[in-house]
Amino acid sequence: MSLFRFNFDKAGPGVEKDTPPKKGLARWWEIFVRDFSAILFGNVLLFVCALPMMGSVLFFYLTSTTGQPWTPALLLNIVFAIPLGPALAAMHRLTLQMCRDVPFFTWHEFKKAYKQDFKQGAAAMVVFALLGDLILFSMCMLPYMEDVRPVHVGMILLGCYIWFSMINTVFQQIALIDMKLTAIFRNSVVLVVAAGWRGVLMVFIDLALLVVVMLYGQVLTPLFLFGFFGVTIMTTDLIFWPRFDQLFIKRERPQPRQRRSAKKDWQEVAEAESKKAPSADEEWARAFLEEREELEEGNTAEAEEPSEEDENNG
Repeated sequence: MSLFRFNFDKAGPGVEKDTPPKKGLARWWEIFVRDFSAILFGNVLLFVCALPMMGSVLFFYLTSTTGQPWTPALLLNIVFAIPLGPALAAMHRLTLQMCRDVPFFTWHEFKKAYKQDFKQGAAAMVVFALLGDLILFSMCMLPYMEDVRPVHVGMILLGCYIWFSMINTVFQQIALIDMKLTAIFRNSVVLVVAAGWRGVLMVFIDLALLVVVMLYGQVLTPLFLFGFFGVTIMTTDLIFWPRFDQLFIKRERPQPRQRRSAKKDWQEVAEAESKKAPSADEEWARAFLEEREELEEGNTAEAEEPSEEDENNG
């Protein structure tokens, strides 16, 4: 077995029946080796869709550092966020399928998810672009403030934490759950707290990679095309998947209650029972009861007819 080719015809030791599932780094390595080609191909598709957004962010960085007007770059971020949103949802669909051990065809799954989730993905990414622009605007305004207090820096860091935590949970829900976008955002706000250490670890990984990209982006540029985004999304989804599975997939949802009368319920039950075909036992029991009733009626008729002795006595 290798990263690109799998020989399923070759006999192997197999897996024991009671072998516990892998966890931690062993589970991550299992998915990485098994689905590396899918991660790489999905990363290329995501990279192509992210190029306009990356260009606008780079334009904002250059204009803000050289003292040129940078407000047009913020508007470009919103426009170029549209193709990136459904691509993120499609990439999360691929990586969540890997975490669920569900087989898939990479191009077919990515294209199908991109089309199905285009509206929600584009709208969600526009919202995140607006929030990201607010954070970038606040960061650019810090040097012009006379009195920069720790609360200002803390608000920016809190905004970054919420942004990175919600962008993971929002697109995870878009990828797997059929729900309105407003409900998805409400769930994400709750999941920021309910995720616990898993959510903190996801945000820490994203922020750490962002810092590395900002410091060594020129050196790491080839990695953007060869699996950087795909491996990052797969890692964050694998960390959060147990919590996501517990809250959404395996949760028993009660059916909506309806105001109905008991009489109507009994009528429906009686109609349903009357429409059922009788079973062999029911037919035998019905024939037995009919035969018994006929015998009882015959005995009763014989008992009611007067005998010859009674007529002579009379």
